[in-house]
Amino acid sequence: MNVRDFRLINESFGNERGNDVLRHILRVIDGRLGVGEAVARGEADHFYLLLREGDPASIEDRVERIAEDANAFNANREHPYYLVLNCGVYLVEDEGLDVAAMIDRANDARKGLPARSDALCRFYDAAVVERLQREKELANLLDGSIKNRDFIVTLQPKVRLSDGKLAGAEALVRWHHPQKGVISPAEFVPVFEKTGTIVKIDLLMFEQSCEFLARWIAAGREPVPVSVNLSRRHFEDPGFLAPFVRIADEHGVPHGLVEMEMTESIFFDDEAIGNVKKAVDAMHDHGFTCSLDDFGSGYSSLGLLKEFDVDALKLDRSFFLDDSSRARDVVESIVGLANKLGLTTVAEGIEDGERLRFLRAVGCDLVQGYVFSKPLPCDEFERWADARGAAALRNDDPLQP
Repeated sequence: MNVRDFRLINESFGNERGNDVLRHILRVIDGRLGVGEAVARGEADHFYLLLREGDPASIEDRVERIAEDANAFNANREHPYYLVLNCGVYLVEDEGLDVAAMIDRANDARKGLPARSDALCRFYDAAVVERLQREKELANLLDGSIKNRDFIVTLQPKVRLSDGKLAGAEALVRWHHPQKGVISPAEFVPVFEKTGTIVKIDLLMFEQSCEFLARWIAAGREPVPVSVNLSRRHFEDPGFLAPFVRIADEHGVPHGLVEMEMTESIFFDDEAIGNVKKAVDAMHDHGFTCSLDDFGSGYSSLGLLKEFDVDALKLDRSFFLDDSSRARDVVESIVGLANKLGLTTVAEGIEDGERLRFLRAVGCDLVQGYVFSKPLPCDEFERWADARGAAALRNDDPLQP
């Protein structure tokens, strides 16, 4: 069992208060133990429990009671601070297994809990084993695929609503492994995000994007800005921008043609916010622009606008799953605020013409979505761009997909 986001307690209130919390939790757990049961604190905020239970429902019930007792101090607080406990459980089937291995299995189960799940417990089972094996397999494939460039960039167009012209693209990663076939980003991105190796993929996508832009410039085409995604793991290194600058310069790509796209999940604690602020300033110093992706998916979006000097906002697709007048009013208000702040607005995940017309009416700048095109390999993107340019010359309806 551990405390979710425990480091925030130390950072917000100091290590001594953090130690008080750990002592409090240990007392609570100890008070809920029966005869022949035990608890010990391990490293940091981890606790190991030995319970004489075999029924998953009973175990979940006991963990819920522990969590309730741990948070009882909030009853009369004006500003409660809830402790969220995550628990992984191994039901002992092999009594000859080393205790350390049992602890590892329980911890593997705990790590499988979704980051913001309401569930307190996860049990070690065949699904956990399968997940761990798959993560190991993907990790073993990574370096070879980086070397062989099995990760390829695809480009999804961004269309300007004022005139219907191509105004940019987002670089999205696809993994085409020669033996394993196509591996979904939904599967491999969280794995490599967790290990930190996602930074290697980001750099490769950046390099391929620069190669594409350099080819367009050499061919006499008018290049469009390309946005590339940055994992939060980059911001753990204060000098992470150096290889991006070097790659752009090696390909002769003006830095203003590259936009660094950051998701709201980067801003997870006060220390990270300080690092990101410095990184955004450094991006601008080097001539890059930056955008805030998934805007509106978190709970501190407006605060981020105050803190960070970003150049563009990408409205989260969740805004466009609801067609109510209230949802439309929210979108219109965000677009108006962004315009007042001098930010470019991009609506992503748009799939129909009705929303296109609404977004144009409220002053949204760019649209990205299947209504215009899915993500395309670079050669197909060029053909799409040529067709779009020809349509503009014919004065076709600028909002025609």
